Amino acid sequence: MKKFSKILALLMAVVMVAGIVSVTCFATENTTFMTVLGDSIASGYGLEDTSKSYATLISAEKSYDHINEAVPGYTTTDLLNQVKTTDSVRQSIKESDLIAISIGGNDIIRLLQNADLMTLLDIMQNGTEAKAVKTAVATATSNLENLYTELRSLNAEAVIIFQTQYNPLYANEQYKSYAAIADNLAPAYAELFNALAESREKVYIADVYTAFDQYYAEEGSYDVIHPDGIHPSEKGHALIAEVLLDLIAELEEQGILPTEPAVTRKYLIGDADGSGKITISDATTIQKYLASLTTFSTEADELAADSDRSGGITIKDATETQKFLAGLLSQTEINTYVEY
Repeated sequence: MKKFSKILALLMAVVMVAGIVSVTCFATENTTFMTVLGDSIASGYGLEDTSKSYATLISAEKSYDHINEAVPGYTTTDLLNQVKTTDSVRQSIKESDLIAISIGGNDIIRLLQNADLMTLLDIMQNGTEAKAVKTAVATATSNLENLYTELRSLNAEAVIIFQTQYNPLYANEQYKSYAAIADNLAPAYAELFNALAESREKVYIADVYTAFDQYYAEEGSYDVIHPDGIHPSEKGHALIAEVLLDLIAELEEQGILPTEPAVTRKYLIGDADGSGKITISDATTIQKYLASLTTFSTEADELAADSDRSGGITIKDATETQKFLAGLLSQTEINTYVEY
């Protein structure tokens, strides 16, 4: 039984490429607006500095406004329900020029969490041909088709990018001998995305799986994986951003995405970490900056860190942010937008 517990843990790790940052920043005129959806990878889970997430890196590089609605643990079913029922998400989709999605890994995790011994053996022996995997893929297929329909009902023109799921097991000393199992399972979901891209308008695939695989081979290192053995490290997020930016550049060359820089830019007062929401992380970012432990990723983040609007960054800015979060400020400009 201990052996099969280890197998279950392995298989869960194989496909745990799941969805923390919820970013609120609606588009200004003439600014490309990106909505990020999906799981813990898209949310930036595990990063100490959420401004290093690939969504924020892309937004900074391309001068996009963006909102990140990814949620850790989300499956294709969860994402479909979110898009159908959450008003703020639906509004951001309506305003989007680009929708970037990371999803799929948690569908298999849910399957494995409830699998009995015979099901686990079938998966070990038959991979994507296992009955339970085929059932999970069929459910995901239906969810993704319905997701596309729902997205298009809200926005007929936005570019939709799905990213394939990378294999983290090569970075795990305990389980790296089983990494080939992940390589065998990965194509099942990649094929779902490919099918959508081939049959639907303005749907594209960012091949994160191949990028990570090539990085392992060329660099001889697995430092793109977070120490938790599952999620991307800062380097991993940078690599994902590179893959997406390469695809975005191709879409710009084809005239599918706009190339004009933002005419008007805004920042959210108090949003020092660039996440788009005021959280305790903003106060922590200011404190780290003052202690020379971090730098601001963008000019907007540095401007936003001046929470008390004094014209400079001091410990008072962190204190004001904390007071705002505790509801202790009756009058404040924190959580309002300023053009720059």
